[in-house]
Amino acid sequence: MKTIDLDKYDDLIDSKIESATGRDFRSGKLRVNFFPGIELVAEDVHFGNAAWGSDPEMVKIKRLDGRLAIIPLLQRRLEIDRFKVFGATILIEEDKKGAGNWIFGSTKPEGSPESPTVGTSFALGGFDEVLFEDTVLIFRRSGMAEP
Repeated sequence: MKTIDLDKYDDLIDSKIESATGRDFRSGKLRVNFFPGIELVAEDVHFGNAAWGSDPEMVKIKRLDGRLAIIPLLQRRLEIDRFKVFGATILIEEDKKGAGNWIFGSTKPEGSPESPTVGTSFALGGFDEVLFEDTVLIFRRSGMAEP
Protein backbone atom coordinates (compact mmCIF):
# COMPACT_ATOMS: atom_id res chain seq x y z
CA MET A 1 0.00 0.00 0.00
CA LYS A 2 1.45 3.38 -1.04
CA THR A 3 -1.37 5.64 0.26
CA ILE A 4 -3.62 5.84 3.32
CA ASP A 5 -6.94 7.69 2.98
CA LEU A 6 -7.67 9.78 6.11
CA ASP A 7 -11.30 10.67 5.30
CA LYS A 8 -12.56 9.07 8.52
CA TYR A 9 -10.39 11.54 10.50
CA ASP A 10 -11.50 14.70 8.63
CA ASP A 11 -13.79 16.01 11.37
CA LEU A 12 -11.28 15.30 14.15
CA ILE A 13 -8.39 16.98 12.31
CA ASP A 14 -10.54 19.97 11.33
CA SER A 15 -11.77 20.45 14.90
CA LYS A 16 -8.23 20.24 16.33
CA ILE A 17 -7.03 22.95 13.92
CA GLU A 18 -10.09 25.10 14.70
CA SER A 19 -9.47 24.69 18.43
CA ALA A 20 -5.77 25.60 18.12
CA THR A 21 -6.35 28.66 15.92
CA GLY A 22 -9.83 29.88 16.81
CA ARG A 23 -10.70 29.91 13.10
CA ASP A 24 -13.00 27.89 10.88
CA PHE A 25 -11.10 25.17 9.04
CA ARG A 26 -12.27 22.70 6.41
CA SER A 27 -10.32 20.29 4.30
CA GLY A 28 -11.53 18.00 1.58
CA LYS A 29 -9.62 14.82 0.84
CA LEU A 30 -6.77 13.98 3.24
CA ARG A 31 -4.23 11.23 2.68
CA VAL A 32 -0.72 10.07 3.49
CA ASN A 33 1.57 8.94 0.66
CA PHE A 34 4.48 6.62 1.46
CA PHE A 35 6.45 6.69 -1.77
CA PRO A 36 8.97 8.13 -2.55
CA GLY A 37 8.85 9.61 0.98
CA ILE A 38 6.21 10.21 3.65
CA GLU A 39 3.95 13.03 2.52
CA LEU A 40 0.73 14.48 3.94
CA VAL A 41 -1.67 15.70 1.23
CA ALA A 42 -4.77 17.85 1.75
CA GLU A 43 -7.08 18.97 -1.04
CA ASP A 44 -9.69 21.72 -1.01
CA VAL A 45 -8.45 23.45 2.17
CA HIS A 46 -10.32 26.48 3.56
CA PHE A 47 -9.06 28.50 6.53
CA GLY A 48 -11.17 31.25 8.09
CA ASN A 49 -10.19 34.87 8.39
CA ALA A 50 -10.20 37.08 11.49
CA ALA A 51 -13.70 38.21 12.52
CA TRP A 52 -12.89 41.78 11.39
CA GLY A 53 -11.43 40.64 8.04
CA SER A 54 -12.70 41.77 4.66
CA ASP A 55 -13.39 38.20 3.47
CA PRO A 56 -14.63 35.21 5.49
CA GLU A 57 -11.70 33.08 4.28
CA MET A 58 -8.04 33.92 4.81
CA VAL A 59 -6.74 30.96 2.81
CA LYS A 60 -8.19 28.75 0.06
CA ILE A 61 -5.94 26.01 -1.29
CA LYS A 62 -6.64 23.45 -4.00
CA ARG A 63 -3.84 21.16 -2.85
CA LEU A 64 -1.32 21.25 -0.02
CA ASP A 65 1.56 18.76 0.28
CA GLY A 66 3.84 18.45 3.28
CA ARG A 67 6.82 16.06 3.29
CA LEU A 68 7.66 14.69 6.72
CA ALA A 69 11.25 14.70 7.98
CA ILE A 70 12.14 11.08 8.70
CA ILE A 71 14.69 11.42 11.55
CA PRO A 72 12.40 13.52 13.81
CA LEU A 73 9.55 11.10 13.02
CA LEU A 74 11.66 8.24 14.39
CA GLN A 75 12.06 10.35 17.55
CA ARG A 76 8.25 10.74 17.75
CA ARG A 77 8.31 14.36 16.56
CA LEU A 78 6.27 15.56 13.61
CA GLU A 79 8.24 17.98 11.42
CA ILE A 80 7.45 19.01 7.88
CA ASP A 81 10.60 19.80 5.90
CA ARG A 82 9.05 20.59 2.50
CA PHE A 83 5.80 22.41 1.86
CA LYS A 84 4.07 22.67 -1.55
CA VAL A 85 1.01 24.84 -2.12
CA PHE A 86 -0.91 24.58 -5.39
CA GLY A 87 -3.78 26.81 -6.53
CA ALA A 88 -4.09 29.03 -3.47
CA THR A 89 -5.53 32.42 -2.65
CA ILE A 90 -3.96 33.84 0.52
CA LEU A 91 -5.29 37.05 2.07
CA ILE A 92 -2.96 38.86 4.47
CA GLU A 93 -4.50 41.95 6.02
CA GLU A 94 -4.19 44.40 8.89
CA ASP A 95 -6.95 46.24 10.68
CA LYS A 96 -6.82 50.00 11.36
CA LYS A 97 -4.80 49.43 14.54
CA GLY A 98 -2.20 47.31 12.75
CA ALA A 99 -3.35 43.91 14.07
CA GLY A 100 -2.75 41.20 11.48
CA ASN A 101 -5.09 38.40 10.51
CA TRP A 102 -2.12 36.03 10.93
CA ILE A 103 -2.43 36.39 14.72
CA PHE A 104 -4.55 33.46 15.83
CA GLY A 105 -6.46 32.80 19.02
CA SER A 106 -9.36 30.84 20.33
CA THR A 107 -12.99 31.79 19.67
CA LYS A 108 -13.64 31.17 23.37
CA PRO A 109 -14.30 34.31 25.46
CA GLU A 110 -11.37 35.80 27.35
CA GLY A 111 -11.02 34.38 30.83
CA SER A 112 -12.51 31.01 29.91
CA PRO A 113 -10.25 28.12 30.89
CA GLU A 114 -9.37 27.22 27.30
CA SER A 115 -8.72 30.71 25.93
CA PRO A 116 -5.10 31.53 25.05
CA THR A 117 -3.24 34.61 26.20
CA VAL A 118 -4.17 37.71 24.20
CA GLY A 119 -1.85 38.06 21.21
CA THR A 120 -0.99 34.38 21.05
CA SER A 121 0.17 33.45 17.58
CA PHE A 122 0.11 30.04 16.01
CA ALA A 123 3.54 29.47 14.42
CA LEU A 124 4.82 26.89 11.99
CA GLY A 125 8.36 25.63 12.23
CA GLY A 126 10.98 26.20 9.59
CA PHE A 127 10.99 24.44 6.25
CA ASP A 128 13.89 23.40 4.06
CA GLU A 129 11.81 24.05 0.96
CA VAL A 130 8.58 25.95 0.27
CA LEU A 131 6.96 25.99 -3.17
CA PHE A 132 3.94 28.03 -4.25
CA GLU A 133 2.43 27.30 -7.64
CA ASP A 134 -0.57 29.04 -9.25
CA THR A 135 -1.00 31.10 -6.07
CA VAL A 136 -2.30 34.62 -5.45
CA LEU A 137 -1.15 36.57 -2.39
CA ILE A 138 -3.22 39.61 -1.45
CA PHE A 139 -2.08 42.16 1.14
CA ARG A 140 -4.70 44.59 2.38
CA ARG A 141 -4.79 47.27 5.10
CA SER A 142 -8.16 48.23 6.51
CA GLY A 143 -9.30 51.69 5.53
CA MET A 144 -7.20 51.73 2.36
CA ALA A 145 -8.81 52.06 -1.03
CA GLU A 146 -8.92 49.04 -3.31
CA PRO A 147 -6.51 49.17 -6.29
